[in-house]
Amino acid sequence: MTPLDRLTTIAPQASSIDALKALGESGFHQLPVIDAGGKLLGFVTREALIRRMALTRSGPQQAPAR
Repeated sequence: MTPLDRLTTIAPQASSIDALKALGESGFHQLPVIDAGGKLLGFVTREALIRRMALTRSGPQQAPAR
Protein backbone atom coordinates (compact mmCIF):
# COMPACT_ATOMS: atom_id res chain seq x y z
CA MET A 1 0.00 0.00 0.00
CA THR A 2 1.24 3.49 -0.86
CA PRO A 3 2.04 5.69 2.17
CA LEU A 4 -0.19 8.79 2.40
CA ASP A 5 2.76 11.16 1.94
CA ARG A 6 3.48 9.55 -1.46
CA LEU A 7 -0.12 9.25 -2.59
CA THR A 8 -0.98 10.96 -5.87
CA THR A 9 -4.57 12.23 -6.01
CA ILE A 10 -6.72 14.13 -8.47
CA ALA A 11 -9.44 16.73 -7.93
CA PRO A 12 -12.93 16.09 -9.36
CA GLN A 13 -12.68 19.14 -11.65
CA ALA A 14 -9.36 18.02 -13.19
CA SER A 15 -9.34 17.45 -16.93
CA SER A 16 -8.87 14.03 -18.50
CA ILE A 17 -5.50 15.16 -19.84
CA ASP A 18 -4.35 16.27 -16.38
CA ALA A 19 -5.48 12.96 -14.90
CA LEU A 20 -3.59 10.98 -17.56
CA LYS A 21 -0.46 13.07 -16.93
CA ALA A 22 -0.72 12.39 -13.20
CA LEU A 23 -1.17 8.68 -13.87
CA GLY A 24 1.83 8.64 -16.19
CA GLU A 25 4.03 10.49 -13.72
CA SER A 26 2.96 8.35 -10.77
CA GLY A 27 3.22 5.00 -12.53
CA PHE A 28 -0.12 3.93 -11.02
CA HIS A 29 -3.09 2.62 -12.99
CA GLN A 30 -5.68 4.45 -10.91
CA LEU A 31 -5.90 7.60 -8.80
CA PRO A 32 -8.14 8.49 -5.89
CA VAL A 33 -10.44 11.46 -6.58
CA ILE A 34 -10.39 13.73 -3.52
CA ASP A 35 -12.54 16.85 -3.01
CA ALA A 36 -11.34 20.12 -1.46
CA GLY A 37 -12.40 18.90 1.99
CA GLY A 38 -10.25 15.77 1.70
CA LYS A 39 -13.20 13.42 1.14
CA LEU A 40 -12.63 10.40 -1.10
CA LEU A 41 -15.13 10.57 -3.96
CA GLY A 42 -13.93 7.52 -5.87
CA PHE A 43 -11.19 6.35 -8.20
CA VAL A 44 -10.38 7.10 -11.82
CA THR A 45 -8.51 4.55 -13.93
CA ARG A 46 -6.30 4.97 -16.95
CA GLU A 47 -8.58 2.67 -18.94
CA ALA A 48 -11.71 4.69 -18.05
CA LEU A 49 -10.03 7.95 -19.04
CA ILE A 50 -8.88 6.62 -22.39
CA ARG A 51 -12.31 5.15 -23.08
CA ARG A 52 -14.01 8.45 -22.21
CA MET A 53 -11.63 10.45 -24.37
CA ALA A 54 -12.18 8.08 -27.29
CA LEU A 55 -15.96 8.21 -26.94
CA THR A 56 -16.26 11.97 -26.42
CA ARG A 57 -13.44 12.86 -28.79
CA SER A 58 -12.10 15.24 -26.13
CA GLY A 59 -8.55 14.06 -26.67
CA PRO A 60 -5.99 15.75 -28.89
CA GLN A 61 -7.66 16.40 -32.25
CA GLN A 62 -6.03 15.75 -35.58
CA ALA A 63 -6.49 18.11 -38.47
CA PRO A 64 -9.12 16.87 -40.90
CA ALA A 65 -7.78 15.07 -43.96
CA ARG A 66 -8.03 17.07 -47.17
